[in-house]
Amino acid sequence: MDNESKKKEYLQLVRKTTIKGFFMQLFVYFVVNIFLVLVNIFTLSANPGQRSIWEFWAIWPILGWGIGMLIYGFKVFFNNNEELRMRELEIELGIPTNARSRY
Repeated sequence: MDNESKKKEYLQLVRKTTIKGFFMQLFVYFVVNIFLVLVNIFTLSANPGQRSIWEFWAIWPILGWGIGMLIYGFKVFFNNNEELRMRELEIELGIPTNARSRY
């Protein structure tokens, strides 16, 4: 295998890992927020009476975390800086890098 094909294979691995990580985060986002909405609904139904929009407190983590997920999704799907992702994965995996071979 030549160096260029190794680099392409490595970039594909980085891309696949990044996309998989995003969808894992998205799954956790939905599971946790469904749980929060259910807790909110059950606590509201335990106290009948006049309701206010502010009693639906689950909206705040949904909005806050949702903004973070939008930014993360934009970074994953619209950021084409493969070299940066390659360096991040090398650091994460502890792969030694030769700085002179890059420049």
